[in-house]
Amino acid sequence: MISRPASLGSAFQPEWVFAHAQHDLQAAQRYTAVFDDFVDNVKDKRMLLDHVLISPGLLTNQGLRKVPHSGTVHHGEYNDHLANGGKKREDRPSDHRPVSVRLAY
Repeated sequence: MISRPASLGSAFQPEWVFAHAQHDLQAAQRYTAVFDDFVDNVKDKRMLLDHVLISPGLLTNQGLRKVPHSGTVHHGEYNDHLANGGKKREDRPSDHRPVSVRLAY
């Protein structure tokens, strides 16, 4: 049985339903950007802004397919490239953490 994570698409068109690879992560790790939200007055708000969406054909057990539990946000790699603790924008490699998913054949 294939576990289907949160999806995007149409229940009326199953071939349009995409699974979100970063839902493989625990909720606390499921973010790609941290910012001060001045609207809601939340400092260091964590948001999932970057995504890898997987088509139903890649969720099978044969052919080209998503490796189970391989969707990730690369927090460690991001942190490895911080200067001065990332306090200023120029001390960070980007304002978003990289995302990826592994595929196998």
